Amino acid sequence: MPPKVFSFDVFDTVIVRVWARPTDLFIQVADELTKAGLISTPQELWPNIRTGIERELRSNNHTKEIHIDSIYNALALRYSWSLAERELALQIETKIEKKGWHLVPSIKKYIQEIHQSGNNIIYLSDIYLTDATIHSFLKEKNLWRAGDILYVSSSIGLTKKTGRLFDFCLKKQGICPQQLYHIGENKISDFLVPKRSGINARHYTDTQLTRYERKIAEHTSLPVKLRSLLSGSCRLNRLKSPYTDSHESVIWQTASDVMGPVLFSFVYWCLVEAKNRNITRLYFIARDGQILHKIAISICKIWGYEIDCRYLYGSRQAIKFPSITELNAYELDWIFQFKEGSLSVNSICERVNINPLQIKDILVRYGFLQKDWQTELTILDRDKLRKVFQSEQEISSLILATVKSYREAAIGYFAQEGMLDDISYGFVDLGWTGSVLKALGDLLRGENLQPNNEIQGFYFALKQRVDLPSESLTAYYYDNLNPKLERLLVCQSSELFEALVAADHGSTVKYERQNDRYIPILRNSENKEILDWGIHAYQKSILSFSNILLLNIEEKLFNIPHSLTISDVLLNLFVKSPSRLESEVFGQLQHSQDMVEAQLFYLAPKLSMKDFLYLLLQGNPFPSYLWIPAVFAQSNRYSTLPFAVLFSLFQALKLIKQRIIWLVSGYA
Repeated sequence: MPPKVFSFDVFDTVIVRVWARPTDLFIQVADELTKAGLISTPQELWPNIRTGIERELRSNNHTKEIHIDSIYNALALRYSWSLAERELALQIETKIEKKGWHLVPSIKKYIQEIHQSGNNIIYLSDIYLTDATIHSFLKEKNLWRAGDILYVSSSIGLTKKTGRLFDFCLKKQGICPQQLYHIGENKISDFLVPKRSGINARHYTDTQLTRYERKIAEHTSLPVKLRSLLSGSCRLNRLKSPYTDSHESVIWQTASDVMGPVLFSFVYWCLVEAKNRNITRLYFIARDGQILHKIAISICKIWGYEIDCRYLYGSRQAIKFPSITELNAYELDWIFQFKEGSLSVNSICERVNINPLQIKDILVRYGFLQKDWQTELTILDRDKLRKVFQSEQEISSLILATVKSYREAAIGYFAQEGMLDDISYGFVDLGWTGSVLKALGDLLRGENLQPNNEIQGFYFALKQRVDLPSESLTAYYYDNLNPKLERLLVCQSSELFEALVAADHGSTVKYERQNDRYIPILRNSENKEILDWGIHAYQKSILSFSNILLLNIEEKLFNIPHSLTISDVLLNLFVKSPSRLESEVFGQLQHSQDMVEAQLFYLAPKLSMKDFLYLLLQGNPFPSYLWIPAVFAQSNRYSTLPFAVLFSLFQALKLIKQRIIWLVSGYA
């Protein structure tokens, strides 16, 4: 049996650019040529001029292939460059081109395995660049072995697209078509054409832009350079995935393409806002703040923001409970805050850190028997229990006595973390009302420890605001003071977004003094469900994307309007139209409706028609804790079609209702 010979297409197979499309780099070339005084052409016109000359030269060449020297000879005539100027211009493009090259990790590994087995590689490329430029890069990256061959169309005058470069290769190597095993990205040049000649061709598609990367790359409201480098950075990071398992691969890819850019944009906004307000320290509140804090550290390091970014352990329960001074209507609203399937006697008592056995006699007297303490409360029972808490002095006294010990430790922890320092600082959290910040302010004021400077909160979204006397709240994506319906619909499921910023540890329950330090006490040291799901793969991908983007994009390219456009594009696609695979993988994320995490729900479980009918009969066909589009994406489309139609009508009615409310309120 004749030996196998391996050949690889070069660009978008072995080498991938940081630019989404090859011609996008001409924007950067125009910048450098202008700085060098070689052109005065507006930046946005140069790519058309550059590609126009290339196209014209090809049309006049019977081989349909040209050399970069020919392109720059024609440009030199057009711009009256001297020989030295022409050489400088050519060097500028070549340098920018080569700077944006990266090896495709999976192909690199495959080629190294072929080399280790003692076989050589044939590299084939249809491109105007010199073979010396490509050869030097492959050598620099240790992907060239003595005996390897490089055939470049610009040097030989033959192309893969016509099949003649393959014929030339076969003849030169003295092999038959069946011996050659070729891999390439172009469906015509690297697959169909060689296949017709009997060559064993494999179409490689990993470097093609995903639907998210393509959406960004084609979004004309974004500057070409930004959208190209952002899309290209997503692709570079996606290709770096170290995972072969399908589940973790989907996590890595989606984190890279969607939540990486979105969370990077949010954190960038937080840092810009902090800088503009002369804030020198930002606290990223657990658990939502874990990945946000890590992104902030990277941005500050590479883009030079002099902001002290700290991770603060806290939760609604850990911060809110110690701030209570009386059991008024506001506090009772918090204690009895209700979401689907999340309220029982046990969970209510846990919120206020008392054991129901401590008030057993009172509970039993009002009909709340011990055997039912774990059972979900009906609306009537919930209202009844609230009145018991409100009227029974023994309960309120017990709660307030418990608060006192919790408050002392909480104040100690916050002081330890620098909240009484005479500086301006702010808090970063996901959302949704600012209640944690209000509780923190109440806590500090209650002990006459209010810092000299105003506390400020930075949120991804604020659907409504708590009443704050001095602290200020500001939101990145959605703000109820400046409502935008499309964004409200995107982030209507707070559970989805909270799951997308999950941490690897449990929630903070309280603070304790141990020796001379105050430490947070966590419900669980490890968040087992989220760890099993793959949170580390998710966070690694987001941080890897952030670092790639920071190294390839200058800060001046990025601004808030552009970041919001990016977030709009990606979130609308992901939240409203997830793919089946995305729905299956991210639908397995678990979240709790209750702050004490008494019960966990999947974001998007697979539901049958029977399940939908049950929800419909319960009067809540589309509960807020479910990511409905993802539920539909992985359910049988025929059995759930009526419910998909019903959901569309439901959404349309919500939209109309919200518009009417805003119209009456003067927002529209």
